Amino acid sequence: MVPMDPIVFLTNTRCNILFAIPYKGISWLVGILRSGITKKITSRHLERFVASQATNESVLDLGCANSPYAKYFPRRIALDIAKRGDSGLDVVGDAHCLPLRSGSFSMVLATEILEHVREPQQVIDEISRILVPGGRLVLTTRFVFPLHDAPHDFFRFTKYGLKHLFNDWNDVRIIPESNSFESVAILIQRLVFQCDFKGSRLTKMFLLLIAHTFKVLNILIDDQYGDISRRHKEDQVGTSGYYVVAKRHINRSTV
Repeated sequence: MVPMDPIVFLTNTRCNILFAIPYKGISWLVGILRSGITKKITSRHLERFVASQATNESVLDLGCANSPYAKYFPRRIALDIAKRGDSGLDVVGDAHCLPLRSGSFSMVLATEILEHVREPQQVIDEISRILVPGGRLVLTTRFVFPLHDAPHDFFRFTKYGLKHLFNDWNDVRIIPESNSFESVAILIQRLVFQCDFKGSRLTKMFLLLIAHTFKVLNILIDDQYGDISRRHKEDQVGTSGYYVVAKRHINRSTV
């Protein structure tokens, strides 16, 4: 094998590097644009999570809105506080006092409603009542997130607050929706959706690109802590929300 001239090698390598940097940058940008730069980051996470909980059991879709997850639950009853267009609503009712028999569902799906009810513990107790013993609740809610659906936006929940609310439940799993830097991306994206800007579309496109840049920055973090004295390690200190899967206590009364 004939050895390469060092000058030629260095020159070619430098050219390759200089070409690769803008090429990778353009590829990254094209990838973002193709993937749908305006699609809600949270929607992607929610869709994957809810799909993983699909079942043929009897399900109450509580606070179903426009029923985005109906395809995953063929034996579903849809309930909301009011009709919203053609959402396929089966029951109109208040989550604080559900117009349903005790022990009548194997599962309750409650996506993005807990922050919008005035008495979260009362709603969770009502869900427990209408579940069969050992029945499952699949719930999602917000933590680091802007005001939304105003004026009916009342609470944000830490994982410790959720543990308190589900103290009487079994097999409680509380899953962070996003990593801490991705939450910054979600906040920027929501600002784009909820604010008017100088420069209009150009400014919004720029901010959406910045948001997608933040999504990958969590690789820079080694450890996260729940206090500034760094005594208590946490998985994610700034997640956008939490997903909860819990089972109703088998021995708890439904009366």
